[in-house]
Parts: sequence; structure tokens; C-alpha cells
Amino acid sequence: MNFPKVDWSQSTETSLKIVWDELIDPDSNINGYSLEMYYSSEYTSGEFVEIYNGRYNKEQLAFTVKGLTTGVYYQFRLRAINYNGYGVYSDIKEFYACSSPSQFAKPWIISQSETQILI
Repeated sequence: MNFPKVDWSQSTETSLKIVWDELIDPDSNINGYSLEMYYSSEYTSGEFVEIYNGRYNKEQLAFTVKGLTTGVYYQFRLRAINYNGYGVYSDIKEFYACSSPSQFAKPWIISQSETQILI
């Protein structure tokens, strides 16, 4: 099973665009994919909850999860769907909700000597 990944160019501090590759299975026609996210709160011990069901949309290979909390890591798993039902889960992948790092400024020389440079 392929793994969910994040398209960081399409994600923000409060959303993650989860993407995956098409699963090619010569023994079974894939109809779509199911994406689950681990959810816990002060009221539950935690469980995976389906956040996307693309049972009849096998061309859909991405889903954007919105309303996330910046700096918190989230767990996802993926599985394919065919006419017989759900397949096996992918490994669990963890991602932090955050923005991409800013571009670093160019370094500049503060001082220098014959043997050292302070940047």
C-alpha cells in the first residue's frame, strides 16, 4: 500500500494537503481510497476517523484537511477500496501542521581576522 504524504506547497499552518499515489493492483480494480485521521479529545481515548471516502472516485489522489492546530502533529492512514470492500491500511504517517520555513537571509561578515571570520 502506498503511503500518504503532504504537499507542503499547498498546506498552511492550519491545513494539510494529504496526497497519495495511485495504487496499481493487477488482481483487483481499485475504485477509490479512504483516508483516516487519528482523533482524540478529553472525552475519548482516541481512534482513527474516516475524513475522506472516495469510493467511486479513483482519480482523486489528494484531500485537504482544514481546521488543524498549528504545531500539533496529526496521524493519517490510507487504504484502497474496490468492489469487495476496503483493503489493508497503509502504515501510519505523522505530520505537523505548520508553515514552510522562511527563506534565510544572506549571511554577512561581522568581523574577520587572518584566521577567523565571524558571520
